[in-house]
Amino acid sequence: MERGIVKAIAAGVLAGAVVGAGVALLFAPQSGLKSRREIQKRADEMKAKADQFVADIKQRDAEFCKAVREGADNYRKEMTAKIG
Repeated sequence: MERGIVKAIAAGVLAGAVVGAGVALLFAPQSGLKSRREIQKRADEMKAKADQFVADIKQRDAEFCKAVREGADNYRKEMTAKIG
């Protein structure tokens, strides 16, 4: 997977977390300090989830690339055996 796609997905997740935190702040029936702490806690949780999501995508990407390389190598060997 291209790095640009991974970055775009991570940016989308982070943007969603920011919007969610802002909405929570607007509708929170609690003190400002308590609201800020809750928003920080949720932002930290979302960042951790986003980081894990990106790590999972990178791992899947690496596994896919390895499988493609192995398949291409096997195909090359088969064609080389048939030709020569």
